[in-house]
Amino acid sequence: MGLILYTMRGMSMDIRQLQVFCSIVDKKSFSRAARSVGLSQPTVSAHIKSLETELGTKLLDRLGKEVLPTKTGQVLYRYARRVLKCLTDAKGEIALLDGASHGELSLGSCHLPGTYLLPDAISDYKKLHPQPLIRLNVGYSESIGHAVLRGKLEAGVIGFELAEPGLQFVPLVEDELVMALPPDHPWCNRSVVSVDDIKKQPYIMRERGSGTRRLVDQALVEGGYNPREFRVTAMFSDTEAVKRGIKAGLGISIVSLWAIDDDVVQGTLGMVRIEGIHLRRSFYLVTHKGRSASSLLDSFIDFLTQRLNPPKVASEQQDAAH
Repeated sequence: MGLILYTMRGMSMDIRQLQVFCSIVDKKSFSRAARSVGLSQPTVSAHIKSLETELGTKLLDRLGKEVLPTKTGQVLYRYARRVLKCLTDAKGEIALLDGASHGELSLGSCHLPGTYLLPDAISDYKKLHPQPLIRLNVGYSESIGHAVLRGKLEAGVIGFELAEPGLQFVPLVEDELVMALPPDHPWCNRSVVSVDDIKKQPYIMRERGSGTRRLVDQALVEGGYNPREFRVTAMFSDTEAVKRGIKAGLGISIVSLWAIDDDVVQGTLGMVRIEGIHLRRSFYLVTHKGRSASSLLDSFIDFLTQRLNPPKVASEQQDAAH
C-alpha cells in the first residue's frame, strides 16, 4: 500500500509501517506480528526502526519475551488505529456506493422483529446492495444483547434495555399488542373490549420468558387485574403457533399487531384493541459502546430506519380517521 502520511516535521510514514507497528503492540511480539502481517521479522524490525528514526523517539520496549509500547508509542498507537479505521471505513463506503461490497454483517434479533420485520427489510436492502452477506440470528432479547456485548454480533434488535453499561440502546420502532381473533368472532365488529370480557373467553397464552408474555402480565397487574384469572386453553412458545391456534378455534390471544398485520388485511384473522391497560412497547437497536460500527452496519441501519413504516392496519385506520 503506497499511501504516505506527512508528519508535522516534514517526514513521512506509510500505512504499512503503521499496520506493522499496531500489529506488534497487539501481539506483544515481533515474531507473531511478522506472521500476522505476512512479512519477515527483519523487515518488521526495519519498519519500526524507520518509524523511530522519523519521529525521533523510542516507540517500543522489549521486556523479557514481551514487547510493550512506550508512552510515545501509546500515543502513536492511538492515532494509528484511527488512521487505519478511517481507511477501512472509506474502502467499505466506496464499495457500498459502487455495489461491489463483499462484506458480512452479523445481526441478532428477538423473535418478533426477527420474524416479521427484518427478513423483508433485509430482502429489500439486498435488492440495492446484492453482494454483502447478512446473517440474522433470532433468539431472546437477553441472549442477543449479551452476544453483542461479547462481540459475537455487531448489532441487535431487542424488546427491552438490558442493565449492561457496555451496551447502548436506540429506540427503533414501536409495537402495539392487540387481541387477535378468528375472523368470524363477534368482537371483530367492536372497536375495544374489556379485560373482564377477555377473562370469559378461551385464551392462548405465550410461554414465560417471552417479551409478549412479560408485557401482557405487567400491563394487567398495573391495571389491577390478575393474569391467572384467564381461561388458558394452551401455552405456546411461538407467535406463529399462537396464530394457527386462533385460526383452529383453540382460543383468542394478545399478540403484536406487526405479527397479524397481513392476516387482518387478508381477512384470515380479526383484531380488537383492549381498553384499560397499556400495551405498547419499543424495540431497540443495541450496539456495543466501545466498538465502532462498520460502514455496512451504518448503511443497513440508515436503510432500516427509513423503511420501517407503521403496520398496514394502523395506517388504514389513521387514514379512515382523517
